This record gives sequence, structure tokens and C-alpha cells, in this order.
Amino acid sequence: MREKKYTYLYMSPRYFYLLLDVQDLDKSKCPALTAQSLFEQVSRELFGTVGAPRVDILHSKNSQVIVRVEPLLLRKFRAALALSTQRIHVCREAPSLQALL
Repeated sequence: MREKKYTYLYMSPRYFYLLLDVQDLDKSKCPALTAQSLFEQVSRELFGTVGAPRVDILHSKNSQVIVRVEPLLLRKFRAALALSTQRIHVCREAPSLQALL
């Protein structure tokens, strides 16, 4: 008698959403562009231009920024934030924007 093999489809998110607190962001005139260039610089320092994770800025207000990262690049982005010299704090992380807010 043959055993049945069941395949389970797990719902994997297309993006992860992070709420970040960037210390010196509220002093700039355009915080979204400042945050984008800061995240690119932090990622490039660790991984170079080819391996740097791509981050989308969804919202920025005062010193808090909501970013969107692909799941495969989330670990790289968190490593870049942890090893950066900038003061960037991850407040929350969620697999959906609704769960983050």
C-alpha cells in the first residue's frame, strides 16, 4: 500500500515591513530621501554595490520610517543595520503592513 504524500502550501509574504527609528532624520528637510541614501550607504559599506539589499521607503515622519524589504534580503538588511555606525533602531517588524500598523 502506498502512502499519500501531502504537500502543504505555506503562505509566504512577498515583503517584510519594518518601522525604524533614525536619530538624526528629523533635522533634514527631506527625510525620505535622506533615509533612502542612508540605507543605501549602510548596505553598500557591508555588501558592496552588487550585494546590497534594496529597500523601499513607504512613509517617513519625524525620525520614524516605514520601509519594505523582500524576504530574501531581510537578513542582509538587518545585518547592515546592526553593523552600521549610524543610530538606527528597529522598532517593529511584520510580514504585512496591516500587522505593522
